[in-house]
Amino acid sequence: MVPINRNVFRTELSNDPVVQGFAELVLSGRTPPSETAGLSQRGRITIKALRALAMGQNEEFSLAYEEICRRQISDDADWIYDDYLLFALILGKRRFAANGQFLSKVLEQRRKVQGPQGRDLLDDFEKLMANQRLEVDTPVLIVGSFLTGELGHHTDGLVSAYRLATRVLTDSRTSEFMKILSMRTVDLVVECSPISDAIPAVFWRTFERRASCVAQVVHASLSVIAVLAWCYLGAHYLFGSGAIATWAEKLFSMSLVVAPTAVLMARSKVVSTLKLWIVRFWGGGEIAAKLPNYNPPR
Repeated sequence: MVPINRNVFRTELSNDPVVQGFAELVLSGRTPPSETAGLSQRGRITIKALRALAMGQNEEFSLAYEEICRRQISDDADWIYDDYLLFALILGKRRFAANGQFLSKVLEQRRKVQGPQGRDLLDDFEKLMANQRLEVDTPVLIVGSFLTGELGHHTDGLVSAYRLATRVLTDSRTSEFMKILSMRTVDLVVECSPISDAIPAVFWRTFERRASCVAQVVHASLSVIAVLAWCYLGAHYLFGSGAIATWAEKLFSMSLVVAPTAVLMARSKVVSTLKLWIVRFWGGGEIAAKLPNYNPPR
């Protein structure tokens, strides 16, 4: 799991009312308050659009959308770079089937001014604008489809979205907007992933495969060590003298020297047990309980 404390994450967010209202809706599913001190006109429109999404109120969104449509679209209009505002309006347009011509012009103007910068985000915004089924493979599209009620299970892009979200969360240069979406994406991927007997979350699938690889490497290393130790003791037993030869003779006479060969013979058992330990060590206690060879602690 992403090593980020959610409570700390929330406290470190900006005190801007729009950021806090957006985080409340996205991370906690709570509707932003209608009356918030310190809101600008643009912030008020954003909150109104977010509330409309949360409560499913078409009329509330229409009022917010009509108000923003009165503005001029120009290079120096700073509101066209407001990700919170555009995200809320685009989702409202998609959910309530509003006319998207105005927003299309906004995105076109912003792309022209920004150039390659922020291209991926604009691409996602345009995909949300399109009246077609979403292939949710980014945090923007996953959270967007969730807020519009379109996110389903067994989606092919969940793993890609999770990997992108984890990179975003560990990048200090990422905006608060993207970090909030990425934090929610991590939770949504786990919640929407199909449950299986061995690995009940999408992100654990990759981890389980990697744990298996590590366990196999460890087993191979132990096998090499066992063989080398057997050869070393055998050589001393046959040709050596002194303390090591004496110990080797005792081990051979007690047949204990053949014990390391169990590591070679019981490969499946050893690999499975090592994989279990690795999963449990990295916080997968509940997952480990579903793996073969699990023995609950006493």
